[in-house]
Amino acid sequence: MNAPNGNEMIEVNTLNAITVSKMAGVIKARTYAKGAKSFLTVFLLSLLLIGGAIWTFFEAIGATTPAESEYFIALTFEGFYFAAAILVRHFRRPVYMFEPYVMITVVYILVYHVAAVFQLSVGETVRYGVDSTKYALIGCTFVVLGHIAFTVAYGLESNNGSNKRLKAFYKDVTNEHIIVKTAYVIYAFSLALYLAYQLSRGFSLSYVLSGGLASQGELTVNDSPLSFLSYCSYSLISAWLLIYMFGRNRITKLAAGFIMLGVIFFGGSRAPLLIPLLACAALHYIRKNSSPALTNVLVLVGALVLIFAVMQVARVGIRAGAGLDMHGVDMAGLFEPFYAEIDDFKVYYGIFGVVPGLHSFLYGRQMIIGSLTLFIPRAIWLGKPQPMIYEIINHLYGQRAVLDGVAYPNLSEYYVEFGFVGIIVCMFILGLLCRYCRGLFTEGGKNSLALAMYCVIFPALFQVIIRGYMPQNFSMLVFLLAPIAMAELLNNRNCE
Repeated sequence: MNAPNGNEMIEVNTLNAITVSKMAGVIKARTYAKGAKSFLTVFLLSLLLIGGAIWTFFEAIGATTPAESEYFIALTFEGFYFAAAILVRHFRRPVYMFEPYVMITVVYILVYHVAAVFQLSVGETVRYGVDSTKYALIGCTFVVLGHIAFTVAYGLESNNGSNKRLKAFYKDVTNEHIIVKTAYVIYAFSLALYLAYQLSRGFSLSYVLSGGLASQGELTVNDSPLSFLSYCSYSLISAWLLIYMFGRNRITKLAAGFIMLGVIFFGGSRAPLLIPLLACAALHYIRKNSSPALTNVLVLVGALVLIFAVMQVARVGIRAGAGLDMHGVDMAGLFEPFYAEIDDFKVYYGIFGVVPGLHSFLYGRQMIIGSLTLFIPRAIWLGKPQPMIYEIINHLYGQRAVLDGVAYPNLSEYYVEFGFVGIIVCMFILGLLCRYCRGLFTEGGKNSLALAMYCVIFPALFQVIIRGYMPQNFSMLVFLLAPIAMAELLNNRNCE
């Protein structure tokens, strides 16, 4: 065989160089398009926030009382801060839709700023007869300081990326069969425990599995000492995600998914329903290294709002055994509970008037000790105390609000535990934790358990912001992450 002459080698090298150049050009074009779309989204959001800030500024000018002028000035300051913050964050490092910073910041802005602008602009300043807007200035100040602390911690550089890539947890799974088999066992075990809890309350098996869509007739629902088993619905979610991610049989994936959704809908809580939906979306787009179009995001948000509104109205009948009963509910009635949900900023403002004046700081008794003791069943600890959040809400709004299940968002919890310092420190710690979580998908493989863990953590951050009750959030995360941790343990043994 004749060796290639110099001219032939030059031609081959030239063709290779042209091919590499074209590929580099395509990658550069895609990166530019992705960056441009990200900037456009951030820019539009900033414009909306600036527009809202200008609106509240003119509201402050036209205010009829000093108190009204004060809280509109506070909202103006808050709006300009958020507009600047997300722009600065984007220019420092382009924002990706499925990173923790986005989930935390978007929900944070919706809860503490957007809801306040809409409600206070139309004069909706009262909840349960209590007007808390006199604390709006101090509330807005610590909303901003808390977010600054979070952003600083989240932006700290980490040099552990290379070490992470060496761990099996961050590598693509090689033996998917073991992971899927483990996931099915955990799924079945979690479902059995959850059903045992609901059956102990008096519900029938078919009623629970149908999501409460069929009436069970007259039913006396009993309190059960096994209430801690209700958290098994979270381990059901992460076990199913492993099945969805690594399984091959589409029929069993769908069947397991429908059962899981039925159980979640029956529970009536919105966060568990949000987790599998957003987890699948995050998994899909992270694997493709892309983001959904803005129109798709708006459609998804609208659909979720509608689903949550239906759940809020229907869950009373479902929990009572009457099934899904929407009779006599018009559009206004459907979204009435949703309007109540966006009142949480008023609870946040009002807490400053309760603690420490009417109730002492908790100093970790609920946030830390309560999280560790929540797992102890009342069947074992008969005198287990009620959550201290009930006492604080009772001081703020009265017993009716306690019975209605009124809760406060995350900043309120940080304040009632450790005061103003607690808001800054806890948001800083949250930023550090979110920075670590970011590494789960930036350093993890597209078929790794690290990515699976991130995909359930990402939507769970929604609950962390809107519900400031650490015992519940801690338990949620433990049950969510336990199936993936078990799968990782078996995966490590298999690698050895």
